[in-house]
Amino acid sequence: MAEFVIPTNCSADDLLCPDPLVCYDASELDWLEVDGCGCPFWYGWTGPDCEERNGPTYFLMASTIIQGSAALLLMLQGSITFFSYYREFGLKMNAQISTMLLGIVAALLVSIWRAIVLVTTLSPSGTRREGKSNDAEKTHVLVLAERSGIGLSIMFATLMALNVSLMWVSVSRASRSMTKRLSRGLELYRKGVLIFMGIFSVGLISLFGAGLTGIVAFFALPFMIIIATVYAWGAFSITKLLNAADSARHHTSGSDGRRSLYASMIADIRACALLLAVGLLLALVGAVIYSYLSIVAPGGQDNAVNPNNSIHPVVVANECIPLGVLVVIFSVVRYTRKNVHRNVASTKDTKAALAGSTTFSKPEDEDLTK
Repeated sequence: MAEFVIPTNCSADDLLCPDPLVCYDASELDWLEVDGCGCPFWYGWTGPDCEERNGPTYFLMASTIIQGSAALLLMLQGSITFFSYYREFGLKMNAQISTMLLGIVAALLVSIWRAIVLVTTLSPSGTRREGKSNDAEKTHVLVLAERSGIGLSIMFATLMALNVSLMWVSVSRASRSMTKRLSRGLELYRKGVLIFMGIFSVGLISLFGAGLTGIVAFFALPFMIIIATVYAWGAFSITKLLNAADSARHHTSGSDGRRSLYASMIADIRACALLLAVGLLLALVGAVIYSYLSIVAPGGQDNAVNPNNSIHPVVVANECIPLGVLVVIFSVVRYTRKNVHRNVASTKDTKAALAGSTTFSKPEDEDLTK
């Protein structure tokens, strides 16, 4: 591997290699015969100064540009939805408002995270001693910023995903088929979600404060599994309740408009839950494969970034994590957009009906998430 690694007795010490090269220990690697200094092959860099690009470089460039652009579009759509809600209902803190704000922030953070990775990929000279992190002897100077971006993105996306379920609770509690027992159950669920959000946030903040940014994703994994399980149960339980309300109202009033409203609410909640579960599963699978190839498998990450490969499976798996986060954000942004449009349209219809009637009755379709 002379074309990739300069034979050097660096003894697994990156600091014995000139910047931006790092040390590779041949005793732990399948693709190397003698110790030597080489480029950080994660990014596909080659050449004496690591300025030459390879397959993994172009993959990371394409992945970060596409994902970063998608995150910016989701942030824009979330902002448009937020201002549409604000114009119609004003600024009142409820599950709808907090979910939209968390979604906007999460999308912004993902776009920043992706931009940091793109800049890192395009600047191999940033790998030097000053870039030393808490789990490597020499890294790129932007790695710590990237890990902060990962942690914050996952935190806000998770809080957003938890918070949207509170919107479903609010909608269900407005149902006429709600019993006292069900109401108490949903209130316990709401409190449980809030406690869960608090534990998750405190845990992440503690990890950041201790400088353990490298394990943030692993800390988040059990929370993601619990969220996926709860959503699979919660979304369909709540929509079952709405189905009962739909049937009861249709039986008593024969209102096709009301039935259509409830049908759309049920479809949107289930679609949101399904997409959210897909995003969580994608991120979870990516994280598990990345962890296995980087930590569990013999040789770890250095063995997984064989410079002979045109693309690194460990890098592909790692990129599935932000992709899964984006799917989660998309599911919630899509749901809040549809929910706001439905509420705005319903409010306008109610106002139009009241304008043509001398009898006032409380509008039942005003913001259902308050």
